[in-house]
Amino acid sequence: MKLGILVGDISRDLGIPLREAIRKAKGWGYEAVELPASDLSRSDEQYKPDTAKALSSFVSDLGLEITGFQCHVGYLTDDWRERVEHTRRMIEIADEIGVPVVHTVTGKLPEDMTIPAGFSRLETVYSELLRFSEGSGVKVAIEPVFVYLVGNHSTLKRLIESVGRDDLYINFDPSHYPYHGESPIPTIKELGDRIVHAHMKDAIVEPKFRFAPPGGGVLDFREIISALSDAGYDYVLSLELGHGMEDPEGMAKENVTFLSRLLEELGIRRG
Repeated sequence: MKLGILVGDISRDLGIPLREAIRKAKGWGYEAVELPASDLSRSDEQYKPDTAKALSSFVSDLGLEITGFQCHVGYLTDDWRERVEHTRRMIEIADEIGVPVVHTVTGKLPEDMTIPAGFSRLETVYSELLRFSEGSGVKVAIEPVFVYLVGNHSTLKRLIESVGRDDLYINFDPSHYPYHGESPIPTIKELGDRIVHAHMKDAIVEPKFRFAPPGGGVLDFREIISALSDAGYDYVLSLELGHGMEDPEGMAKENVTFLSRLLEELGIRRG
């Protein structure tokens, strides 16, 4: 497994350009970066084919790998067609520059939309995205997010069953499960063959639910990483910060030490 980091959070929280955040990731000891892809205005360099190629070359020249695009635009909105088109464009760019995963979220269920209507919309959206990605080198993935329509194990299974395809994959983020009082392990055991990308983020439940860096909350990352390995997962462990966490630079450095030690203790090769 390799250690990665979502550099959009670092860029935003430290107030630095994306390329500088990527340089920092390299200096902290990460092997991979995950790029933000949720800006519907598509103003940064990763959103345009030519500049995305230049950015990809910059990353490669540093000896790093881009493991995925975080395309978290949601589709339960009035402008959902625009959001689908945005996602399609990011799939195209990912394919052009060799990014293997574009992961998505469903978004919150609007108050005026029923749950069945929400899942019907999602079936339409993901069926279209998966048809579009056929024949490409890109895997489309869904990340369950705690307050979104797909936010835990049961709603994840419901979406997968509704879409009815083998090529809807998962960006696994264990931090969303404690909000529902659930363990993330059943998702790994039941759906592990669909996990193609993994976020590393913890959660604190009391006195109020909030996110934390790995090892800073209620989750057992030794158990999680061991289960991922047992399920055949051997790709990136991508740190996600943000969400009001303080000292992102310090946390990013500590995470390398924390996860490297766990991998070594578990006998899992890093890199």
